[in-house]
Amino acid sequence: MENLTELEATYAEDLIPGARNAVRTCLRVAPGEQVVLVTDLETEEIAASLADQVREVGAGIDVHVMEDYGPRPMLVLPAGIRQALERADVSIYAGQPKSGELAFRRQLTQVSRARAPAPSSRRRSIRRSSG
Repeated sequence: MENLTELEATYAEDLIPGARNAVRTCLRVAPGEQVVLVTDLETEEIAASLADQVREVGAGIDVHVMEDYGPRPMLVLPAGIRQALERADVSIYAGQPKSGELAFRRQLTQVSRARAPAPSSRRRSIRRSSG
């Protein structure tokens, strides 16, 4: 299944400083990098603020909303998300934790860390579960 959901275009202005800090300071996203953002419908507003900050830096963004791949709890990492993570320079997980999703989150973390970085690579990821 492909990613179908467009993120909310508007979000609370008070989310901007945190999103900017996550993207620019914590993850050090650079122009030209590819960022994968995995989120859910409950966290759409936070995800939209992060995606805007990634775009402002000049990096590519590939957003995956978990509900586009099936019902929650998400028991396994969908192939489409896995493939995107394998190509990403930077990954972000911003979602509400659901009971039964531990295997999904472990797979997400393993794939994010699995690709051996090239000597000049700065592959990074951040996980933020709200709630």
